[in-house]
Amino acid sequence: MHRIDTKTAQKDKFGAGKNGFTRGNPQTGTPATDLDDDYFDMLQEELCGVVEASGASLEKGRNDQLLTALRALLLSRKNPFGDIKSDGTVKTALENLGLGEGAPAIGVPFFWPSAAMPNTVIDSWSGMVFLKFNGAKFFCL
Repeated sequence: MHRIDTKTAQKDKFGAGKNGFTRGNPQTGTPATDLDDDYFDMLQEELCGVVEASGASLEKGRNDQLLTALRALLLSRKNPFGDIKSDGTVKTALENLGLGEGAPAIGVPFFWPSAAMPNTVIDSWSGMVFLKFNGAKFFCL
């Protein structure tokens, strides 16, 4: 992929080395940006490549192919999280989720056989907040 690089491109429009387009200005003699086959070929192949990578065929009359392809490639639910396993990054993903020894049920009271709050006992739960059931003291039976 590349930014427009014809002789009439507006140099550094979006920052150093980031050319853009201009409609030109006849009063100052600034020409509008010329478009060339290299630029259009690049756009075509970048966009068509996304559609074809999704397994779809290009259809001239359809104007939703890029969005459909992106959804198919990025939002696939056929094998949720399958990419994590195939990348060999299960351990890292679990660490990022902060599950450690597991996660307590959210919003569901559970029996805890200790006088100490769970977040003071299990390191991976230290950032969690635990509420005492009905305001009762947290105690061990």
